[in-house]
Amino acid sequence: MHSVRLIRQSARLVRLLARWQMARAGTVSTLVSGMRTTMVSVLVAVSLSACLHTEMPALDTPAPAQWRQAHTTSATQLSAAETAWWLAFKDPLLNQLMQTALKQNLTLQQASERISYARSLQAHELATEKPQLSLYAGPNSLSRMLAVGNSSSGQSRHAASGAFLAGFDLIWELPIFGQGAGQRQITQADLQIAEADVSSRQLSLAAELVRVYAELDAAVQREKQLALAEAGYANLRTLSNKGVSGGFTSPETAESFMTEVQGAQRMRRQNRLNQEMALQRLAVLCGQAEPAEAWLTELQSRPAGKLAEDVQSISLPMRVPAEIIRQRPDIKMAESQVLKATGALGIAKSDLYPKLSIEGALMVAGRVTGESLRHTGSLTYIAPSINIPLLDWGLRREVVNQRESQLREALLAYKEAVLLAIEETENALVNFNESRAQLLAEEQALSRWQAQSAKLQRAVDVGYLSKMDVFKQDMRNQQTLLQYIDAKQAWMRGYAFANKALSGTVSLNPDQQATENTQ
Repeated sequence: MHSVRLIRQSARLVRLLARWQMARAGTVSTLVSGMRTTMVSVLVAVSLSACLHTEMPALDTPAPAQWRQAHTTSATQLSAAETAWWLAFKDPLLNQLMQTALKQNLTLQQASERISYARSLQAHELATEKPQLSLYAGPNSLSRMLAVGNSSSGQSRHAASGAFLAGFDLIWELPIFGQGAGQRQITQADLQIAEADVSSRQLSLAAELVRVYAELDAAVQREKQLALAEAGYANLRTLSNKGVSGGFTSPETAESFMTEVQGAQRMRRQNRLNQEMALQRLAVLCGQAEPAEAWLTELQSRPAGKLAEDVQSISLPMRVPAEIIRQRPDIKMAESQVLKATGALGIAKSDLYPKLSIEGALMVAGRVTGESLRHTGSLTYIAPSINIPLLDWGLRREVVNQRESQLREALLAYKEAVLLAIEETENALVNFNESRAQLLAEEQALSRWQAQSAKLQRAVDVGYLSKMDVFKQDMRNQQTLLQYIDAKQAWMRGYAFANKALSGTVSLNPDQQATENTQ
């Protein structure tokens, strides 16, 4: 199709020039002869270009048949995991933050602008393959020669100094011997790289936002438990001091509770630092200078407790490795680099062959004498021109060798990207499996604590346990809840990065996300 378009464009220009010349001077035979020569040159060039096109080499994907770590992960496919996997958490605040981040994140917007740049560059590069027609009006040495060479005018060289030339110039360098195809491969690869970069940044943004959100949520819940722990140890110290006064408790025991109070205070200070850093990080991900107060208020109003059973049992969208490899943005980017190297090799090979151009002109020459304008001649031609590399052919051959090495390097980089993707996915799967197992273990411990709370209260009511025994048991229970909070944070982080490794699709359509958020 591209070759046919080149022929049609050349024929159209030739017909326009022919009609103009026929109407003015009637020199049909000269122009027709040039047109025939030009058409023959175009046909030969297109044929040679088709023969010398550099094809992209086949890409070998050394992917395993199955994931090694998939046997412990449910293969149930969720619609939320297919479109917006974070919706599986059923957290309205998280959904709102994700929608804001995908719309306002500055890094993502920069990557999107690079797509527009790549498309504009592609249109510009493809436009250079078309004929270039320019208008010229001004002094020219050729017009001066026409004026001086006219013996019947009887004018001197000095009188011809006011010569001018006006008309149209045509030049069309034919993209033959694989040059045009190579340029199209390069521009297409640049566009694909920009698109893959946007997809990669979308996935990274979603995973990072869930990680930071899990850290913030854990910090808020941890602050509540640490405050209770500090108060509990303070109560134990007060009771121990009373025991010391009565001679029932040693001073060392009371001092140990003071150490626990100070330890809880240090943990709270570090936890508040982590909380503020997570808030600021969320603001940056959402493209804001500072976090919204509603974020922290919403999390603080939530009661501490276990996750819902349907949320805790969410699974990953498992597919066979070959399908995952083909859709990962980093693999697509490496594939586009191979395409770009192929195009560069095609252009380098085309430089070994002659450059064929079609040049033409439709000019009127004259001169200014006093206040009069006199016509002295005209110039009309269209013909092919050829430029053959001779002395620098060896240098061009070395460029081909360089491009071949770059293509081999791109192929190796593609294979390495596949292996790294497999490694990342396997590691993400095993991390998610372990974090899920730890979460279930901590949930069982939390359930045992909740079951024991009722028994503990009955033991206090009947006088079986003292007030100090109750406080000590509460401290152990608080530690169990803190461990559950940590396990929940690790599980959310593992789920996020497992989806990132499995290339879960991220949608940039705010309207679609708003609809999903309400479901």
